[in-house]
Amino acid sequence: MKKLICLLTLLFLISSCSNDSSSSDSTQLFRNIFNNTSWVDADGVVYTFKTGKLFYWGDNTGSVYYTVGSYNNIEYDGCIYNTVNNLIDLEDNDTFTIRQITSTGVGSFCPASSVEFTFQVVNANTIEVQTNYDGLIDSYLINKTSNFSTQNAVDGTSIGYLW
Repeated sequence: MKKLICLLTLLFLISSCSNDSSSSDSTQLFRNIFNNTSWVDADGVVYTFKTGKLFYWGDNTGSVYYTVGSYNNIEYDGCIYNTVNNLIDLEDNDTFTIRQITSTGVGSFCPASSVEFTFQVVNANTIEVQTNYDGLIDSYLINKTSNFSTQNAVDGTSIGYLW
């Protein structure tokens, strides 16, 4: 009987802890907080975050978007990759980490790769962008006062744009 009481107490504690940690409101996730906001880097490239997409990327010539998913036979930079997977590694209220994993491609030099982007809020007007290429901060995005039009954006991965 004593073992049963201990087991029930342990199960209660585990379920209480898991309920506390999972009770965060999904509206507090990065893409919900920054939904329909546009940010520009030092090169004039605009990033726009929207729920349902990983991000939009564009300049004055047009824009593309990326979504979570798996793509097959993607041609990029002289290679054809059997599989390209876009994933979310982490998303909370001030951090958004995404990864693109490519299989080995067919072509002259087409190795498999994994590229990770981390968008980290610095303050209300600045987001830091870091990639796993070198472990350094690659750029800062500054909040634009006007939104960037994503109306005619196309799916970047499906037309052969990798990150």
